[in-house]
Amino acid sequence: MDECRYSEAHTNDLLPSQFPTVSERVDLLLKRHEDKTLEFKRDLSSPARVIATLVAFANSAGGVVALGVEDGTRTVVGLGDPTAVVMQYPSLTTEAVRAAASYGAALAREELLPLAGDR
Repeated sequence: MDECRYSEAHTNDLLPSQFPTVSERVDLLLKRHEDKTLEFKRDLSSPARVIATLVAFANSAGGVVALGVEDGTRTVVGLGDPTAVVMQYPSLTTEAVRAAASYGAALAREELLPLAGDR
């Protein structure tokens, strides 16, 4: 596999017939280390951590959560029941949006209350 041809930065320059396959994209992700745009998660057993990651990605440049991959080793462990994960994921993303909105509202209240007291 040609690293340069399939790098994330170059996929916009490819014709549809040249797009990397799903397998090639997974291989590229597994070669990377976790950073501000990539997070490996073994499963969804710690929803709060997944939500925190989704909120962080939503508040920055975006990112990829690779499910079924060990954090430290980048070993693909798979998902016991992929259908259940697919069914659970939308509720996590909804919760992430609620958490972000709630956090933003709390910050706004904290910033506004002292101003109201200064009058």
